[in-house]
Amino acid sequence: MHLSFGINPNTIQKAYSELENKKIIASVGGKGSFISKDISVVLDNKKQNLIKEIKLRIEELQVMGMTKEEIVNLIK
Repeated sequence: MHLSFGINPNTIQKAYSELENKKIIASVGGKGSFISKDISVVLDNKKQNLIKEIKLRIEELQVMGMTKEEIVNLIK
């Protein structure tokens, strides 16, 4: 049975490459790709993504007129 989702193979390859660059997966020639056994790598990537998101939201709050002091107090 062959399923077709209409996804460009280049898009799939780019996604695999990005996952491998972030050390979330490891590719083994002739066998396939496997999720990293080192969960700390996965967690570190997740943390970095969340930190980026937080920074963006803080910038948005500042654009809306919130001061750094107000933001720090909110976090506390």
